[in-house]
Amino acid sequence: MHTAGVNRTILTDRGTDIPRIALKILVIDDELTSREILGVSLTQEGYTVFMAKNGQEGIAIFDREQPDIVITDILMPVMDGYEATRIIKERAGERFVPVICLTSLTDPEDLSRCVEAGADDFLTKPISRIILRAKIDAMMRIRQLHATAREQKDELLSQYARLHREHEIAQKVFAKMVHRGCLNAPNIKFLISPMALFNGDVLLAARRPSGELHIMLGDFTGHGLSASLGAIPASEIFYAMTSTGHSLGEIVMEMNNKLDAVLPADLFLAACLMELDSVRGVLRVWNCALPDVIVPGREGGIKNRLKSRNIPLGVVNSGKLGSVVEITDISQGDRVYVYSDGLIEARNPDGEVFGQGRLDKCFSRSQAPDNLFDEIRTEFDTFCAGESQSDDITMIEITCDKDAVLPIKVETANDPGRTCMTSWKMVTELKGDTLRTGDPLPLITRILAEDKRLYRHKENVYMILAELFSNALEHGLLGLDPNLKKDAEGLARYYIERERALATLDEGSIKIDIEHSLKDEGGRLVVRVEDSGPGFDYHKTLPSLSENIRIGGRGIPLVRSLCQELVYQGRGNRVKAIYAWS
Repeated sequence: MHTAGVNRTILTDRGTDIPRIALKILVIDDELTSREILGVSLTQEGYTVFMAKNGQEGIAIFDREQPDIVITDILMPVMDGYEATRIIKERAGERFVPVICLTSLTDPEDLSRCVEAGADDFLTKPISRIILRAKIDAMMRIRQLHATAREQKDELLSQYARLHREHEIAQKVFAKMVHRGCLNAPNIKFLISPMALFNGDVLLAARRPSGELHIMLGDFTGHGLSASLGAIPASEIFYAMTSTGHSLGEIVMEMNNKLDAVLPADLFLAACLMELDSVRGVLRVWNCALPDVIVPGREGGIKNRLKSRNIPLGVVNSGKLGSVVEITDISQGDRVYVYSDGLIEARNPDGEVFGQGRLDKCFSRSQAPDNLFDEIRTEFDTFCAGESQSDDITMIEITCDKDAVLPIKVETANDPGRTCMTSWKMVTELKGDTLRTGDPLPLITRILAEDKRLYRHKENVYMILAELFSNALEHGLLGLDPNLKKDAEGLARYYIERERALATLDEGSIKIDIEHSLKDEGGRLVVRVEDSGPGFDYHKTLPSLSENIRIGGRGIPLVRSLCQELVYQGRGNRVKAIYAWS
């Protein structure tokens, strides 16, 4: 049953402007007189009115006509107003349909049941036309507010979906550009827990052509996307320079130049770069503004603690940066821990910080080095007890393991971007001023790597060039004592002497002669290195690679193991190496 009213807009006599065009009201009441009086009154106000004599009939009309407001009696046969209200609210879903209950009841418990069923307001019988109109106007204002809020919610959800999609795309691009290198090596364990979708911490790993492992853990100021943007140029420099054999110091300087140029003044990078030579047992660490690098003892405790000695990257230009690289010995099976300050500054639900002291206790009480990383994670997770992160958290464990060093291998796949040169010769002569200011090997290596045949052997070729060149420079021209490198302390002193002697090098030269020729399906590379120094007694027998347990003295036996021929000539200041493959 329904009575259709006039579809028009009526201004109330109170001066409020409430639009009533096609506003549909459903009246549910089992008393015919009450129902008819209410229907006529609402029709005269300009509404379209539908009427039902019980809750069941009212629900059927609601489903068919989708009214804007429902006015229902409480006590009715077949289905009462409580049940009808619950069903109507459920079927309305997110659409706000006000329900006004008609009642002669005054018991608070009965009125409370109306609210529990979903009613939005009450009208007490007998009905006052003025109060009815006021309540309808109030419900319509609420309905308009609800519609506006719903539109805003839908817009926010739409904006969030677009933003989430853009973040997903950015994250995929970011992950490809800032890949993790060789972090899957068997001697590496790591934990990465970003606070937001984008990580302000960056963890990278790569191997030099000569086999040493480079690790970088960086922590940009801030969090999220803005903090992670600097990771892209930093990672590009790290991987490119590591792959061509640059040292830690050179990588640091180049990275600082780039970050100083592109980052805003309030964004900089605290970082730790390390070079692990598991074969020689040497660890080099450059730490700027990160927590202490820890080397735990075999039986618990801390064997070595390497503190920050440099300022963050991107703050000053490289001329003011300075570069303190610490060198320490490391034994087979030793572990190295590096972590961002998010680990030790994490808080539990009581507001306590995890702290450096609690972390040090983990190192002190552990008696099983293989389980130490997992023990620290368990201790950390138990302490935080699910408390939300306030910073990005990163931790890495690197084990000194000769067996985990990736073997130098010959690649078989051709790179279509490289050419295959036939026979050629390259001669480079370096004077004192050039030797003081830079390392020529990365440039030479990049040139050689353009030949796709040599590219497959780039690790072997680099190692041969690096060892022969460093011997010519350090022993031929600078006259350094190789016996200093018997332990880590001597190695550190050796490099101090090297920098001091190199800074005062005015005379002398090193000539590098490289000749390449093809042979059948293989090739032959002849490397000649000559220095202007006094030479050395090359007739003295060096220990074999397998027998030498010292830090130094392993380079030449290693080169000899790679080459078909290695011959010293003249006073020992000329050396010829032949590297051949088939």
